[in-house]
Amino acid sequence: MDRSFLQSVPAITALPPSPAYNGEHLNVPIVYKLVLTGGPCAGKTTAWKKLRTLFEDHGWKVYAVPEKATIFFQCGVKIGELPKDRFVQFQENMNDMHLQIEKTFFELAEGEPKKLFGAV
Repeated sequence: MDRSFLQSVPAITALPPSPAYNGEHLNVPIVYKLVLTGGPCAGKTTAWKKLRTLFEDHGWKVYAVPEKATIFFQCGVKIGELPKDRFVQFQENMNDMHLQIEKTFFELAEGEPKKLFGAV
């Protein structure tokens, strides 16, 4: 696998061994979180696909929380057409939805027996 894309992300060029369970609490899995940010067409999806493959190739179980804005856009929501008060409410609702989805994914991850890596 070509790992040249990792040159711009030096923190993950060398994967830690990361045991599936915390040494102090043998029944509590360690769940890592990675957040990819950037504007449209910044390469988040491309980077994510490569990172996912990299971690899965090293035996990690990988979950990905979907991007919430894309869900709404694909369902016909046009944010630019919302009046300011509805836009603010939309953003608050989208944030609440994100937090609930993330919580659900992490609760699922905590029950996994493998090494875990979650992306938001």
